Amino acid sequence: MVGMRTMNRLSFQMLSIVVLVLLSSSVAIGADFKIEKALWKAEKSLLIVKATADIGQRLRIENAYDSTQVLKESKLRKKETLTSRVRSPEQLPCRIRVVNLTTDRELEQDVKSSDTGQIPQGCSPTGPSEPPVNKAPVADAGIDQLHQLQAGQTSMTVTLDGSGSSDPDGKVADYIWTGSPDPADVVSPSISLNEGTHKFSLIVVDDQGESSASDAVLITVEAAPVEPPPPPANEEPVADAGADQTHQLQVGQSSLTVTLNGSGSMDPDGSVVSYVWDGSPNPADTASPSVTLAEGSYEFTLMVEDNLGEISAPDSVWITVNAPATEPPATAAEAHASIVIYEGPSTCISCHEDEAVAMHGSVHYQQSGDTINLTNDVTPFSSSGLPRAGERGDGAIGINTYCGSHLNSPRFTCAGCHVGNGRFPNSELPLDETERQAELSNIDCLMCHQDTYKRFPSGDFEPLEIVEMGTDGKPDPSLPPIVRTGSQGIPVVDPVTLDFEFEPADANSTLVDLGGSPMMQDRVSAAQSVHATTRKSCLNCHAKAGGGDGTKRGDLSSALIDPAPSIDIHMSSSGENLSCADCHDAGGHRVKGRGLDLRPNDVPEHFTCESCHDQPHGDYSNRNGGSRDKHATRVACQTCHIPTYAKGVPTETNRDWEDPHFSAAACNGRGGWLPREDKALNLTPTYHWFDGTSQVYVLGEDLADYPVTVLEDGSEAITLGLPNGWVNTQNAKIYPMKEHTSKSAVHDASNSLIAHSTFEFFRTGSFDTAVQSALEQTGRSGDSYSVKKVHTFQTLNHGVEASSAALECGACHASLSGGPLRMDLANDLGYGMKGKEAEVCTQCHENKGSMSFSKIHEKHVKDKGYDCSTCHEFSRPERGLNTNIAQFVED
Repeated sequence: MVGMRTMNRLSFQMLSIVVLVLLSSSVAIGADFKIEKALWKAEKSLLIVKATADIGQRLRIENAYDSTQVLKESKLRKKETLTSRVRSPEQLPCRIRVVNLTTDRELEQDVKSSDTGQIPQGCSPTGPSEPPVNKAPVADAGIDQLHQLQAGQTSMTVTLDGSGSSDPDGKVADYIWTGSPDPADVVSPSISLNEGTHKFSLIVVDDQGESSASDAVLITVEAAPVEPPPPPANEEPVADAGADQTHQLQVGQSSLTVTLNGSGSMDPDGSVVSYVWDGSPNPADTASPSVTLAEGSYEFTLMVEDNLGEISAPDSVWITVNAPATEPPATAAEAHASIVIYEGPSTCISCHEDEAVAMHGSVHYQQSGDTINLTNDVTPFSSSGLPRAGERGDGAIGINTYCGSHLNSPRFTCAGCHVGNGRFPNSELPLDETERQAELSNIDCLMCHQDTYKRFPSGDFEPLEIVEMGTDGKPDPSLPPIVRTGSQGIPVVDPVTLDFEFEPADANSTLVDLGGSPMMQDRVSAAQSVHATTRKSCLNCHAKAGGGDGTKRGDLSSALIDPAPSIDIHMSSSGENLSCADCHDAGGHRVKGRGLDLRPNDVPEHFTCESCHDQPHGDYSNRNGGSRDKHATRVACQTCHIPTYAKGVPTETNRDWEDPHFSAAACNGRGGWLPREDKALNLTPTYHWFDGTSQVYVLGEDLADYPVTVLEDGSEAITLGLPNGWVNTQNAKIYPMKEHTSKSAVHDASNSLIAHSTFEFFRTGSFDTAVQSALEQTGRSGDSYSVKKVHTFQTLNHGVEASSAALECGACHASLSGGPLRMDLANDLGYGMKGKEAEVCTQCHENKGSMSFSKIHEKHVKDKGYDCSTCHEFSRPERGLNTNIAQFVED
């Protein structure tokens, strides 16, 4: 075996030499796949690698002598070039390799220094390394099993399970089972066993012929039970007098006939044989007697008897007969003012069923929808085939760099801002009318139509234990925990559906120990004074996304309830005084517009400033228009008109789950542990191309499909929310962005994110406990994980200032201001020259010396009509410029 491994190493080295010779003689294999550049700029500590292939193919750029150093990997979506720019790499490669993951082809090329033209000094490694030694596979015969024969059985079929076997550096090729009887040599063989304890052993062989150590499993088959259990004692029947009823007399009518309904009564182990009603007037003793009633309220009591003579406990029903109706209210305000009792959302739905049906299908209520603007592979919500939105909605697949995910935490921790009343929504309205009304009555209208509305989980609560803080300010599990009881505890949810319900948090609430203050009016007054949505009613939820005022968005905070014009000219009462609905209402309780990190959309249309400002700078399609006009075709309005964000209220820029601190205000005043949150005010945006679509991570995806961003401190973070678009993408524009970083747990085996339990972190202050809880809930207890930095881009659309505050040209163009600049147009946004300046200029004429970009553009674009592709790596066909470079060459 040692000799074979030595031969394998020698063969590998010889093969590497042959491949290197072949690759040295011809860098490109086919016109569609080549390395165009592998350049080290020592003066800038910048490594530039550029490769081309067909659009749709996936390339990886790596160190040829150390494949663990991956410089970049991406799918060519919009152009045929993949460029890697790495500043100050930890290890400077001597030679790079480009792997075409689509065609399984590879190219290699030495890195050349820009100043010497030779391989850079200090690069490493300087040659290929030996292949790793094969590691033995690991056999896993599965967990011990206990079975019991049924009456009359002498044997039964049992399935062994070797699927947990693994190979750390390859794959399992063969399974060898031994035992009596001898199982088949497959992953999960089935065998027939008699009563007794049986031992079976498993050895696995990997794809290089290495065998594992043996692993054993015990299968115990117990004898069938001898005697049946004694029959249960007779259970008491259950009386059901039916739901309360309300009726109304017609004009001129003094009484009406009402039918009671005891048909819901039942006996769990027999049958109901008689019904005994009591009330005034006294009903007949049948399942559904009829009684004649005048105006008033009546209570009727029902008891039932089963076939063994057992009598049930009584059940009551109230029948209310109202006087004839008067004239209906003339206005909606009068109708709302006539409400005398608020029984939850059903009070609203009784008059506004059509609006509730419209709201039922919205992203606001479903917490999900079809991801029409995502380019990563996400199963469409409409075709998921699951009845409950929580089984396929954003709560099940979504994760972000702020609170993580809804998954693996109690629902009440994230349901506070959901317009549902506590229960998971059904993706379709039930056909049964009773179930339909119950579903619609889960839509809490007051969440959007009452500024002052507050609510809290109702029902029973179980105690909540919070890890106490030690003397060092960190969690100390050795101390007695903090115990919260009553409504300061955890709401008890249905064990199957996980549902619960809210109730209004007013002065009449039964939640006497509610953390925080109740709303300033009772529930009836709140229902009587409902109104159209306002900035405040929207911001009650949207300003506090991520866990605090202004935390998540950067352009949404409580400051927008009535901002100064310098914060937002659109929403300022001294400006346009627009409500959120003025821009975002798409009709039918649907909302238009999205940030790039929002997965589902109510409507497919992209919502832009042009929806209202269709000609912001005149005819900006004309190539001879002013600079602002031409810029508007490729620069979003927000870029110039939102110079800063986080105005008035700081926003979070980084979150660290491994640095906890205790907050008495956390979890609605219960107290708890929070991660470190770095916040800042008046920030300058980052700028990125965006065509209205994006790639946003969903749980289960391989992180290899997501790019790595190098942060300012030189560390790397996986980007979970990425805008699509580049300089040559149709309809893409440069947009202002907020960037946010955090930490997440990555499942080592699947290279996918783990939705850590945010609730467990709040309770314990331990990120590891939160991750282990998630692994246990998803059937992966004990699996290894790594903590990695994650990153996202977020579009900025609010905070538009007056036109007089818009950015000037020099904010982005150094020749017009001398700097500093907001953006690097050449290196970050694709506006760099397609070669060295002298080489580009001498395509058409001799080098005439340096000129400012504005003079060059004036001469070449406006005067001569040259297309951008003459000097750059992109074109602007919509401007009607000349792309025939042969016509430009001077004699």
